[in-house]
Amino acid sequence: MAELEDKGNQTPQNNQQAKKKKNNQLIWIILFIVALIGAGIIGYMYMNTSKEVKQLREDKQQQKAFFERELDSLMTEHNEVKTEYSTLADSLAVKDSVIKANAKEIKKLLQTQWEYYKVQKKLSRLREVAQGYLVQIDSLYRVNKQLQVENQQIKSKYRKQKQITMRISEEKSKLNSMVEKASVLRVFDIEAVGIHNTWFNNEKETDKAHRTDKVKICFTVEENELAEKGEKALFFRIADPSGKILTPAKSESYSFELGEETLQYTIKEIINYQGKSFRKCIYWMNPNEEYELVEGQYTIDIYSREGKLSQTYIQLR
Repeated sequence: MAELEDKGNQTPQNNQQAKKKKNNQLIWIILFIVALIGAGIIGYMYMNTSKEVKQLREDKQQQKAFFERELDSLMTEHNEVKTEYSTLADSLAVKDSVIKANAKEIKKLLQTQWEYYKVQKKLSRLREVAQGYLVQIDSLYRVNKQLQVENQQIKSKYRKQKQITMRISEEKSKLNSMVEKASVLRVFDIEAVGIHNTWFNNEKETDKAHRTDKVKICFTVEENELAEKGEKALFFRIADPSGKILTPAKSESYSFELGEETLQYTIKEIINYQGKSFRKCIYWMNPNEEYELVEGQYTIDIYSREGKLSQTYIQLR
């Protein structure tokens, strides 16, 4: 009986303990489940975070590659512009150095820690500077082209003017030449005969060489208003049948200059020309008693300092 009473008294306590134990187990189960769920959530969040970080890294690499391509493209275009306008690029050397310095700074930023907006801002600024460079060099090119066109026009006008001047000069030269030729004395109607001196200094024409004491040369000077008036020297060259010039002496005293030549003469005659036509006769006498005239044709040429005036012949037998 006593034992039954004890058991009856302990049952509520045991129930409480059992219930408490059961509650504790339930709490641990709940905590475990909560921890498991938390761990799942944390794992999921970590996985998502890792993916986002990976995606951010990939995005950053893509942005870096994009900026590098943009920079390379911009510098390639800039260098092409410089090559195309090489003759004008030197005038914008300062701006070119600014572009190069900015490009170098952006490359340095991309190789180290960099910020998207900072690089984007610098790249945008570089685009503006490069665009300004292109506008300026294009403006210089247009100005240069215009100057080239104007220069060509000036050269064309100069060439035309030079051609006109040359044509006028040629015409003037021709006219001067014509005037010079027209102003030269003209001698015509030349006659040459052998003369034999008879008793009392009478003259008798002869065509025999051994009887010829002197040669009489008559000529007419033509009227020419263009010819300069005053004293003029005429030079007579008499050549024997062998072509030898009959001259008193082979010295400078019996020579004259004609262009680049020095010619021997036989007789020198000074005439006083006053613009009117006149006829004149001169004589050549053999100064050398040892020289005898031979048979054949003798040539007589008349010169002035301007050139040959006329020619005639005398035949002795």
